[in-house]
Amino acid sequence: MAIAMRSITIILLLALSDAQPHERIEELNARRHDAKQPPGIPRFLASTRPTAPFSSAGGSTHIVKVRTDERTNDHWSDPLLITVHQKTSIQGVRVTDEQLLPPLNFKATIKDPHAVKLEWEPAGQDPSIFYLVHVKQTTSRSGVPLHRQQIKTAATSFELGGLEGGARYELAVRSAVPSKISHTAAIVDISMPREDDYFEIGNLMIHSSFLQDGRGTVNLTWTVPQQMRNRIRDYNIKYRQKGAQHWQQVKFGGERPFASLDDLTSNTEYELEIKTQLDSGLISESAQFSFRTPQVDYNPIDKVDILSSHDVNSIQIQWLLKSEIDKSQVVGYDVYLNEDQNAPTHTWRRLYVENVEGNLAIPGLQSTTSYYVKIDVRMRDGRVVKSPTTYKFTTVDWRHLSHRPYPRTNPFLH
Repeated sequence: MAIAMRSITIILLLALSDAQPHERIEELNARRHDAKQPPGIPRFLASTRPTAPFSSAGGSTHIVKVRTDERTNDHWSDPLLITVHQKTSIQGVRVTDEQLLPPLNFKATIKDPHAVKLEWEPAGQDPSIFYLVHVKQTTSRSGVPLHRQQIKTAATSFELGGLEGGARYELAVRSAVPSKISHTAAIVDISMPREDDYFEIGNLMIHSSFLQDGRGTVNLTWTVPQQMRNRIRDYNIKYRQKGAQHWQQVKFGGERPFASLDDLTSNTEYELEIKTQLDSGLISESAQFSFRTPQVDYNPIDKVDILSSHDVNSIQIQWLLKSEIDKSQVVGYDVYLNEDQNAPTHTWRRLYVENVEGNLAIPGLQSTTSYYVKIDVRMRDGRVVKSPTTYKFTTVDWRHLSHRPYPRTNPFLH
C-alpha cells in the first residue's frame, strides 16, 4: 500500500568568517508533496520522532513523524520525508559539500613600494591541494599597460615583487586540486605606496627593567626619517608571547617614536610588530621582531644588617628571610665573604651557619676595608636557594670605635 508523505528539506548552513569560523546557522525549506493533505504543516521542529534513516544522492534522508497536538503525546502525523543537506557560507557565498573551499584569512602585507607579502590559511587538510593566485593591476601612474599574472603555488605564503609604486592591485587566491578549482576566491585590494610615502622602522631598541617579583617594564624606541616625522598619524604595536594565538595591541599618536609595555613576564620570549599609518591613509607593517625579557632570580633574603663589635676586628651579620619561606624547612646557611666582588667563586671564603635564626659573627677582619657578602639558604630536602644579591659593607676604624657592645651601623650598599 502506498503511503502519502510530505517531503521536507532541511539545509544546515555553516558560516565561516574571521570572527566566528564555525558559527552554525539553521535554515528550513519545507514543501508539501501530497496535495490531499490539508494545508499548514504543524510545528515539525518542535517534536519529531525519527523512524528509519536512509541515504540519498542529495543528502541524508529520514522518515519521521510529527506531533500534531502539543497538549498530548498521542497525536502524530503521517510519515514525513526529511532530507538534510549541508552547505557552507563564506562571507555570504554558499558552497556545497562537493565544492572546494577557498583559502581563509587572506592577508597582504606591504614590504616596500614594489613588493607585498601574501599569506593565508588552508580551508581543508587535503594533501594534494595547491593554490592559484591571480594578480590584477587596476591603476597605473606611469601609463604602461596594466599588469596581469597567475601564480601556482603549494605554499600558504610568499612575497610578490615587481609591482608598480603608487598603483592599485586586486589580488585573489583560489584553492585547487588536480580535479577541480574552488568556485569562490579570497580577494584583497591594495594600494602600493609611492617611493616618497614609504619608510621602514629602523634601529629598534628594547630596554627592559624587571623587579624580583616579576613585574617590569619594556621600553621600545625606534627611528624614523626626518622628512616623515610630521606625516605619521599613529602607531599600532602588536605583541604576544611566542607561540600564542592572540595578539595584544597598543595604539597611540605618531608624534613619539617610543612606547612602554608594562604587562610582560620576565624570562619570556615575545614577538613584536609595529604598524604605521601616514596622514595619506597608507598603512605599512614592520618586520616581525623577537626579544626575550630578562630573567629575574629570586632572592630568599629580605633584610640584612651589620653590627660592629667592641672586640677588635670583629663584626656580626644578621638577616631575615622572605615571609613566604617556610622556616621549618631551613637547616642552615652558606655565607660567602671576599674583598673582591669579581673574584672567582672558588676563592670566596665560605662560612657555615648551622642554625635557622640568621646571624653570624665574623672575626679577623681588617680595619676600614670593604667586603662583599653572599648568603645562600640550605633547605631540608637538600636544595640550596642561592641569593642573586651581593651585599657590600665597610669595616670601621677600630681605633675610634667606642666600647659599646654591637652599636648598629648602616654600612650596606645593595
